[in-house]
Amino acid sequence: MATAQRTPGDNVTAAEIRVALRERYPDKSHALLFEVANGTGAQARRYADAVAMGLWPSHGLEIDGFEIKVSKADWTRELKDPSKSDAIARYCHRWWVVAPKGVVPPGELPTPWGLLELQDDGKLRQRVAAPRQEPVDVDRAFVASMLRRAAESHHADVDTEVARQVEQARQKIKEQTERHYQNRLSFRMRAAEEAMEKVKAIEAATGIDLTRYTPTDEIVRAIQFGLGIVNRVGAIWDLKRGAEQVLKSIDDLKPQDFDYDEEPAADSAAILQRFSGKAST
Repeated sequence: MATAQRTPGDNVTAAEIRVALRERYPDKSHALLFEVANGTGAQARRYADAVAMGLWPSHGLEIDGFEIKVSKADWTRELKDPSKSDAIARYCHRWWVVAPKGVVPPGELPTPWGLLELQDDGKLRQRVAAPRQEPVDVDRAFVASMLRRAAESHHADVDTEVARQVEQARQKIKEQTERHYQNRLSFRMRAAEEAMEKVKAIEAATGIDLTRYTPTDEIVRAIQFGLGIVNRVGAIWDLKRGAEQVLKSIDDLKPQDFDYDEEPAADSAAILQRFSGKAST
């Protein structure tokens, strides 16, 4: 499938060009600032879309200024008064216009502007070199303007990091909550499965399908009666075991276990009570 070709300036934003400038002038070698004025306060009358200053002697500690244009109409408006850039261009060693391919014809560039074009791969390519100029010395007003933008950029980075950490914490809480409820759901599902197994056992023993209809009162009473019988059978078995222990105690008696000074037991119940007490000791 053929790739759709871009028309000049189509779908290109100033943000995309800023990203490309950040790649061309990385933090390790340059300070890249956006929307830099010629001063601060009432002295701020003109703005450059971007200013980059080399941070090392190997880069000459030079300043480059940039105007970003994303459409033909934007470029046409700039050509009506290109001298308005002089308020900041006079501090710069080079002045560039940065635009998508086809937006700025090289023949229309004012002297001494250069041209950087945004390519389809998102990178900038130098179309026309900007000749190096001898700028005036920067004054305090312009330094203050650059420092202000640097401080704002730093705060933006801090805000971004804080937002990232908050989102990370929110995501962690969400995952913990989901695990908690998943564990509870799994526990209840297991309990439900065990209950169904018991229901199936009752169905197998009674022939009553408890999943298809609600048992009648007669069936409920019958189940309760059956449970009562089970409880009574259990009590009988407990009595039987108690009797067996009493009989075993009687069989184990020795002559010295008898107290011949005692009065004979009046009846068999008293005798049983006596031996039952010995069995339990």
